[in-house]
Amino acid sequence: MSFELDEELLAILCKAVAGKKANNLQELFKSLVDEEYQVRHMIRPHRIIRRIDETIDNHLEEKK
Repeated sequence: MSFELDEELLAILCKAVAGKKANNLQELFKSLVDEEYQVRHMIRPHRIIRRIDETIDNHLEEKK
């Protein structure tokens, strides 16, 4: 399955949810979508969860 990311709609949604931190949320969402796309072929789901968890942690560390 494939889809196109609507940048404008994503920006609107992130602004509605996160207000002034919309850019941070948008970056995180894009990172997670990219991560999911990269690990689709992996057989072991725990690796996917670990990589997504690391992406979230890294994003939070960068924003402190």
